[in-house]
Parts: sequence; structure tokens; C-alpha cells
Amino acid sequence: MVKQTSFEHLRTELKNITNNLEEVISSSADKSKFEVNKLRNKAKHVLDSSLDRIDQSSAYIAKTTRETIKKADNYLHKNPWQGTGMGIVIGFILGILIIRR
Repeated sequence: MVKQTSFEHLRTELKNITNNLEEVISSSADKSKFEVNKLRNKAKHVLDSSLDRIDQSSAYIAKTTRETIKKADNYLHKNPWQGTGMGIVIGFILGILIIRR
């Protein structure tokens, strides 16, 4: 799988689906039944392949998220005081941001 950010990949796929469906909708009134079926088949093929790629992307996102969480968990088990310090700093920053509003 090409290394592309997941957000960009999903955005590209959804844009591709939208463009093909718009083509089917806009041109179905002017075409014969054969051409409409051809456009529908094309749209279905694009939709199926896009959904497959979206499934692959979501599986990749889930896998990398699990790996990152596992690394963070291992780090915090090995360095509990540093984890506590990070939690305090993050809480302090969030507290300041909330008070400013």
C-alpha cells in the first residue's frame, strides 16, 4: 500500500466516488438504457474498489494505533515517574487553556 496519510487517502476515495456518482446521475437522462447500465456498472466498480481501499486504510489505521498504544503502555510501565510528570504537565496546560475561555 502506498504510504499516503490516511486522511488524504479517504478524502481522495470519497471524492472519486462522488465524481463518478455525479457522472451517472447527470448523464443518465441523456443516455440510452445500454449507456446508463454501462455508467452504473462503472460507478459500482469504482464504489467497490474504493470501499476496499477504505477498508485497507482503516485496517492500517487500527494497526498503527494499536502499535502506538502498545509502545506508550510499555514506556509508561518502564518509566512510571516520567509518565506521571507528563500527565501533570498536560493537565496543567489543559487547565490553563480552559481557564482562558
